[in-house]
Amino acid sequence: MKNEFIGIDVSKGTLDVHLYCANRHQSFKNNGVGRQSLIDWVIEKTNLKLVELRFCLEHTGIYSQPLCELLEQMDLTYYLISGLELKRSMGIKRGKNDKVDAKRIAQYAFLRRDDLIAYKMPGQTVITLKKLLGQRSKLVRQRAGYKASIKEEKQMYPSTQKSFVIESSGAIIVFLTLQIKLIEKEIVSLIKSDQEILKTYENIQTIKGVGPILAT
Repeated sequence: MKNEFIGIDVSKGTLDVHLYCANRHQSFKNNGVGRQSLIDWVIEKTNLKLVELRFCLEHTGIYSQPLCELLEQMDLTYYLISGLELKRSMGIKRGKNDKVDAKRIAQYAFLRRDDLIAYKMPGQTVITLKKLLGQRSKLVRQRAGYKASIKEEKQMYPSTQKSFVIESSGAIIVFLTLQIKLIEKEIVSLIKSDQEILKTYENIQTIKGVGPILAT
């Protein structure tokens, strides 16, 4: 079976694509129309069966996820590689030259064709949990920043214990704490909706020192 290895450099606005065997390059917008056009272009230029196509792209979070979803919907084989792995293996540095990066990603897929394992996205519950955990982490960091600011303000200016800056920061901390609790409540609710995940979640928490967030 002849395979074509398709390297895709993903950015917020564009998808740069390189066909390794055919040595062709094209750019598409990273939106619904652009992603479908990308697939259509690959099929047209390779003239191969869908099972003979091998897509390879860097994991860029929300920018690469819609394309992954489309590839899975079409039951296409693809590899999702971390940016660190690509950098170590091929010397790829994002933001330098998207066209060159797409070619290098295609080359990476070709050279490691016998070792790469096709990627499969986790279930929707896991995807949503990751998003919730990511949002919680942001809020926790922001809250810690405001707490540190209040502490520094009080240490440097003891006479301003009731300054507007301190009161404003305090109000923001209260709001952030509320949002964190709401997210944690949503996380628990989501876990309980999936019996398999719930069982794993409960088992993990039997380990000493593992709390709800770490278990999630």
